Amino acid sequence: MALVDALIEQHLGGEPDDFEWMWNDSQTPANQEQKELFNFHKRFKKQCTVLKDISFPVTDESSQWNYQKLICCILKLHFSRCHFYGKRLLDSLAVSTADNECVFHADWEITAAQNIDDSGALFSQCHFKKTVELLANERGMNPLMGYDTIFSGCELSRVVLNGLILDIPLFDQEAPVNTPMSST
Repeated sequence: MALVDALIEQHLGGEPDDFEWMWNDSQTPANQEQKELFNFHKRFKKQCTVLKDISFPVTDESSQWNYQKLICCILKLHFSRCHFYGKRLLDSLAVSTADNECVFHADWEITAAQNIDDSGALFSQCHFKKTVELLANERGMNPLMGYDTIFSGCELSRVVLNGLILDIPLFDQEAPVNTPMSST
């Protein structure tokens, strides 16, 4: 059973809808994966999915088991007490996220994010063991949509603002004590 089918059956108690893919006459493994991801996206597009106590290892886009393809199909994600080992998870504004009590083990990059509820912090009570870097887009902005602040009650090793202009506060209160900060 494919990962997508297993998740749908386990969490939603049903089989995915079956669509006739007019542009794909033959059922190659790639076509089947595309169909499963589309069906998964359709099922999860309106509800918020809470991912709790999950470790996310470094991914390789060429790997057959790249979980980022699956996560990008869920439009609202709330990470709670998760552990992240790569540099980033999502680069898309199409997926709304919030992070609570998560641990980031490697350097972490933030390029864009959209909030689930249009209020609150992007990261709440999180622990960044290494550098967290906010990267600007080509216009010098870091699109963080719907957040009141970026960090709330977080432990930070180092924060780097890379050529960007923020339109929201970096911290909801005072900056954490002894947190090195730099701007490029």
